[in-house]
Amino acid sequence: MKLINKISVKFFIVTLLLFIVFGIVTLYVIKTEIQAEIDEELQSTTEEVIKRIEIEKPVDFKPFIEINQLEKSAEETSQFNNSILPDEDNESEIYRELITHKKIKGEYYEIIVRSSSPEEDDLYSSLVKVFLIVTPLLFISLYFVNRSTAKQELKPFYENLDKLKNFSLKKNTDIEFEKTNVAEFNDLNNAVTGLILRAVTEYKLIIESSENLSHELQTPIAVIKSKLELLRQKEDLDSDTVMLLNVMENNINRLSKLNKSLILLMRLENKEEFESGPVNVREILEKHTGFWEDFLSGKGIKLKVDTNLYPEINANDTLIDILISNLLSNACKHNIENGDINIITGSNFIEISNTGLKPSTDTGKFFERFTKSDSLKDSLGLGLSIVNQICNFYGYEIKYSFENNYHSIRVNFC
Repeated sequence: MKLINKISVKFFIVTLLLFIVFGIVTLYVIKTEIQAEIDEELQSTTEEVIKRIEIEKPVDFKPFIEINQLEKSAEETSQFNNSILPDEDNESEIYRELITHKKIKGEYYEIIVRSSSPEEDDLYSSLVKVFLIVTPLLFISLYFVNRSTAKQELKPFYENLDKLKNFSLKKNTDIEFEKTNVAEFNDLNNAVTGLILRAVTEYKLIIESSENLSHELQTPIAVIKSKLELLRQKEDLDSDTVMLLNVMENNINRLSKLNKSLILLMRLENKEEFESGPVNVREILEKHTGFWEDFLSGKGIKLKVDTNLYPEINANDTLIDILISNLLSNACKHNIENGDINIITGSNFIEISNTGLKPSTDTGKFFERFTKSDSLKDSLGLGLSIVNQICNFYGYEIKYSFENNYHSIRVNFC
């Protein structure tokens, strides 16, 4: 829910509750005031009736005034009551009455003075009518006034939010927030500006450090390779020395590959730009399946290719080459003796399946860095991570499944 809508809903609820409380209080106040006025009028009328009795001009106007002479003495009292009496149409009507016992010229009288009392139902009905008429009009007015005011006040916030959405660390562009007269927004802008400056500085340091590290690694790797090659050319090498040289060469090649893979991952994660164009998926597949022919025949693995249609995609040719190469490499290395590899392509997907053992680790971690099978100690554990990053880079969908002893990875290109 948007902030402006959330504010409007809360404002509506609070206002509604206030109106209900206001209605109840108003009803109570009106009822109290009316009763006070009636009681005052009854007292005034009673005093007038007493005066007329004293001058022997009594008034008897039923049911509003009743004068009853008492046969015995009574204590002088005054008491307010509510009574229900029939009217001319023989319907019940509520009256407010003041009953007074008074001794006048040696005689005791009961003086009853009444006044019509407005029924509570009528009061409630009238108040509800007013509430139903006034409240919607007031609410509609307040809603638009509140929404318009909130929009105006929140305008700088939304403008700054759009700027943040379009901000990119790698573009190295400055961001200037809209000024506002709201103190909290200014504090937020200052805090975000400081955060962005720190993020830009740290980002530059990370990129520079990574690039420097990569560059510095390439030099000693190249030197070690050349020295190993010189050692291999010596004729007096024994078998143990040759074995050590092979181990050293394998590890230095592994280090070089690791360095290149990490650089590629960093470039993908930082959304660096790569040249794009039409990709010949068929040519890439044929190249890599041919590369693995000897390995597959040595392990008795059967390769089945179902490629009536090929994906038509526009991307960086090298990245798609790496994606397909890593998928096929994964299928070959994680296969079993006399297993199978099935490759299926369509107009918008490629799926590579291979026989293999049931996963012993969480399959949700297969696309994380340095996740590898225990049986492949020499694996870098970066192949599927690179595939995943390439898919994230282009917005491709990647799915893994294991069914009937087959591991399947499918990439949907759209």
